[in-house]
Amino acid sequence: MVDAPLPSCSPRGTRPPNTDKVLAALAQECARATFFLVGRSSAEFPELVRRMAAQGHTVAHHSCRST
Repeated sequence: MVDAPLPSCSPRGTRPPNTDKVLAALAQECARATFFLVGRSSAEFPELVRRMAAQGHTVAHHSCRST
């Protein structure tokens, strides 16, 4: 399992289906990432946040909303 920095920025926050594709690609490469999440997106898609953590990724808080 590789744990390396993966810089990424999404102005819309963490949302399916794009994040689903990122998680699938990370799993395929046996890689872990750190996701800095916007609170609003986390609240809207809690199952996605749980899946990130369950797959061994680090989940961190960015802010409550994006400006």
